[in-house]
Amino acid sequence: MPRLLAACGGFLLGVLCMDLAFDLQVLAHGASAAPVAEDALASIAAYYARVTDDTNPGRHLIGAVMIATLGGSLYQLLRRRSQRALHGLALLLSGVPIGLAMLRVLPNAAALGTRADSAAVQAALARSICWDHIFCFAAIAAFIALQLRVACDHGNALRSEPQAGEARAKRAAAERSSSGQAADGRAQRGAAERSRKD
Repeated sequence: MPRLLAACGGFLLGVLCMDLAFDLQVLAHGASAAPVAEDALASIAAYYARVTDDTNPGRHLIGAVMIATLGGSLYQLLRRRSQRALHGLALLLSGVPIGLAMLRVLPNAAALGTRADSAAVQAALARSICWDHIFCFAAIAAFIALQLRVACDHGNALRSEPQAGEARAKRAAAERSSSGQAADGRAQRGAAERSRKD
């Protein structure tokens, strides 16, 4: 499960990289009140007009991966008794950016794609989307790192189980051997006492 969730996070991180390749154009224009060049707005708006189109199959794929990521994170938290704190943090790191994407980024991107608002409103939408995507990128990157840590811990635990089993088997064999030797000693002492009585 951790490796699968890390792969889902990697997919979402790749999508965010593509988004940021367009979003970062607005940061070249300085402060939030500064106007954004028309060619930059046109480029960003054209991109979001494509990706927010309901007929775009990539949009449905991204939605499916988001659902799988959230579902897997929730499963980890509810079904895994160990590392509950890490699983809770993983759910937070995936749930917050996914919720932000669905509730704010997607509506803003769809509005920007229509180019129905004034240039100032479009620039504000583009900046909001950019900063939201930067936050989502950081959260998903942390989510991937966390899942890889969980996967490594799980692998180490699996490798240590045979060694622990061998150690338990050796201790059990040693205990049986010592108990057998003690029984032999008691039998020998009993035989010696009977021989003396005879």
